[in-house]
Amino acid sequence: MAKPDISRVTLVGAGVAGLTIATELVSRGIIPQIIDRAPEPGPQSCSWWAGGMLAPYCESESAEEPVVRLGSKAADWWQKHTQLVHRKGTLVLAMPRDRAELRRFAQLTSAFQPVNEAQINALEPDLENRFTQGLYYADEAHLAPRHAIQTLRQQLAEKGVHFTVDDADIKALATEGTVIDCRGTKARPDVQGLRGVKGEMLILKCPELQFQRPIRLLHPRIPLYIVPRGDGVFMLGATQIESAASSHPT
Repeated sequence: MAKPDISRVTLVGAGVAGLTIATELVSRGIIPQIIDRAPEPGPQSCSWWAGGMLAPYCESESAEEPVVRLGSKAADWWQKHTQLVHRKGTLVLAMPRDRAELRRFAQLTSAFQPVNEAQINALEPDLENRFTQGLYYADEAHLAPRHAIQTLRQQLAEKGVHFTVDDADIKALATEGTVIDCRGTKARPDVQGLRGVKGEMLILKCPELQFQRPIRLLHPRIPLYIVPRGDGVFMLGATQIESAASSHPT
């Protein structure tokens, strides 16, 4: 197999995949160009709508092994390149009637500490006396995705990476060097079986609450999570809906 031509590397897509790959290339002395339909990060990117939970152990409830193995390195990577990571862990809770969900979640995951009411109160005082049992994943973290991808883009531009606004023709570009397709769901016409996973979220402003970490509330049908964004702003997330028609979470 012929070695790829790294004298000219083009990334198509300036979402989280394109920006992280470009960051790794630059760290190895390769300055790529990046082509995207949009001039700036925004709602057209799936990562614009992400929860920002760096939670490989909680995700292992339903995710495959590489998510846990590689995800366990994610917090260190984002901290190195953005300095935006909050290492406060994740708190998983359930109402008394849903205690079976808490046991099920514990059986499917790892790297947690069972916590009682007093420990929950100490971790999140604004939850005082509302929950008697939970799971605490101390090694997990979170960040604000929109701020993180904007930071990566700015750093890449400062290091000489050129961003071009264009609706790129992947096949045409491939004749002029190495092309890395980072379009995500926009690549569906060219990648058989590629699908989106639709999510639902609310941005809430509630300055009287002072949660320090993501909190997952288990439920047999509609589990919820809330992620602090700072300054009394929270992202409330709910369902994940498999849909071939989904282009990004909303």
